[in-house]
Amino acid sequence: MGRQKSRDKSPNESPNESPGKGHSQRHIDISLHDGLLSTLTYMATLYDMTERTPQRSGSRHPSVVPYGTFRSSDGWLALAIFTTSFWRKFCNAVGWQALGEDARFACTRERMHNRIELETMVEELIASRTTAEWTAILTEAKLQNEAVLDYMQFLRHPHIQAI
Repeated sequence: MGRQKSRDKSPNESPNESPGKGHSQRHIDISLHDGLLSTLTYMATLYDMTERTPQRSGSRHPSVVPYGTFRSSDGWLALAIFTTSFWRKFCNAVGWQALGEDARFACTRERMHNRIELETMVEELIASRTTAEWTAILTEAKLQNEAVLDYMQFLRHPHIQAI
């Protein structure tokens, strides 16, 4: 919730006052529920529009396909293909040129309608190579992706080592 609080000044802080300046300690009371609510606006809007309680979906997005984590041959890859133009770029990058124009997946609505079939195809595809191979291919295509690190990989990551 620090992310939320970092956007605002403390209620006890004047506009010209810097945090910590002239103060040895400061107590800030932030409701975790309030902070959490701000991260759920998408799902709350979906509920408000449909009156259906959103189901748990893990790392999947309720209206974007493919989106989530997929097992590679040696680990995991996070992938986010938000738009039809990204879908076509993805298809070109992975050698699925014909699928980029396939009516079943041609637009967001059709990819959602055929979610199970498409996710199965993407799962099989991503499993065919290593995470490093996929991150190289997808990054070259300027698509949103990232290796999912385990704890040891995270702790050994150059960004963490530089701290």
